[in-house]
Amino acid sequence: MSVVLIVAATFLAAAVEWVEALTIVLAVGMFRGWRNAIVGTVAGLVALAILTIGFGLAINSHIDLALVRTLVGVFLLLFGLKWLHKAILRSSGLKALHDEAKAFEATKQMLVASNGNRRSGLDGVGVSTALSGVFLEGLEVVFIVIALGGLKNVSAAAIGAAASLVVVVGAGLV
Repeated sequence: MSVVLIVAATFLAAAVEWVEALTIVLAVGMFRGWRNAIVGTVAGLVALAILTIGFGLAINSHIDLALVRTLVGVFLLLFGLKWLHKAILRSSGLKALHDEAKAFEATKQMLVASNGNRRSGLDGVGVSTALSGVFLEGLEVVFIVIALGGLKNVSAAAIGAAASLVVVVGAGLV
């Protein structure tokens, strides 16, 4: 696969995940405070970076490459089957299409409902909601990069994922 196609495919696939994370962060920012949203987002990105770098170093130095390929393949197959199952259900009309407005509203309701325990400092519910949203969606982006980058083009896939993050964050700021 050409490098341009890898970058484009990763950009588009990762953008979907980053938009889902942005939806959660926006809901936290609007209903629990922007400080909570930013702290949770930064914590999620830092945890994701530490996990990715830590596993990358461990895999390169201590684990057999054939075993890594097998495990990554199994995880990609499981994620892919889950995504395919959802896509089939959505296209057949058995499951509602993914609606970011509904996801935003559901997150808003959860945040507003738990607003009674709010203090003047950081809010645990807000920070943990933003952190978990960014971390889990970012973890899916890591799998996308591994899947589309393969062994020879991970850097091209990472560039596509990073570019999509910049575009989605830019759109979110606007």
